[in-house]
Amino acid sequence: MCGTAAVAAGMLLVGACTQDAGTTGTAISQTPAGLDTPTVSTPQPASLQEYAATLRSALRRMDKPLKDLRKAGKYKGLAGRVAPVEEAAVEAAAMLRDITPPPELAGRHPRLLTALEEFHKTVGVVERQVKGRDLCTGPAVWADLGEADATDELRDALREVTAVLPGKRPGLALPPAGHKFSSRPSNGTFIRSSGLGGRGGLTIDNGSGDAVVTLVRGGSPRISVYVRRGGTYTVRGISDGTYRIYFASGSAWDPKNRSFGRDCRFQRFEESLRFQTVYTATQIRWSNWRITLHPVLGGQARTRSVDPGAFPN
Repeated sequence: MCGTAAVAAGMLLVGACTQDAGTTGTAISQTPAGLDTPTVSTPQPASLQEYAATLRSALRRMDKPLKDLRKAGKYKGLAGRVAPVEEAAVEAAAMLRDITPPPELAGRHPRLLTALEEFHKTVGVVERQVKGRDLCTGPAVWADLGEADATDELRDALREVTAVLPGKRPGLALPPAGHKFSSRPSNGTFIRSSGLGGRGGLTIDNGSGDAVVTLVRGGSPRISVYVRRGGTYTVRGISDGTYRIYFASGSAWDPKNRSFGRDCRFQRFEESLRFQTVYTATQIRWSNWRITLHPVLGGQARTRSVDPGAFPN
């Protein structure tokens, strides 16, 4: 009878038989070699002092971008001040994610990480609002961030964490809540008036939003006047010359930057206006013009959008 072989559960069985009847076969077994058991090391939690040092370094990443944003003024370059704040918040969260918190912060550390992540998402939304010209000045951006839920949560999470830390507590100058914008200027308020001193007149009929009309001569803004929505105002005493007429519209007037903080749009009339005074032996004649800042039936004046960086300020 021929032999048989079988493999089962890691054991090799080899059976053999001889021609002699009654002879019992032999069995050889082989036990598999032992397997190494992997060891898993558990990260040791940081001490409170080590955690404080890491947190201080993480917040320092955000400090300068926030200060730069706090100093931002007009629209030009504003988006470039917002983006570094978002990037710094991502970096700060990554630094804190790499540390195992001490037992005293086991419940507070995750809240801080979540708050940082929500804050950077909120700053990203603000950046898109700047690019869409929903937010148009540094103070408007600062005010919006100050009122954001994510900023409030980050303030609370930082306060909760630093309350446990020894020594001088790390801090971060976040935008405060409760910013108040200045009141709207009254209809006919002059923002600048260096172009007055002549006899010319310009009547401005405004539409559905507040606006600032600027007269530019020789490449320099000479007259700017605030006209409230639905209002009419006549500028008198315009000096002779040819002027390009620009106008900005929006809300949340920022007197320091002489710009609208929100919903800003910038336009100009395609045709210039010439103001001229003519003297004769018996009379004096001068130019009076009228413009509307909204479409009207039969109107022929065309306007075009202007890049914010090219708008006269």
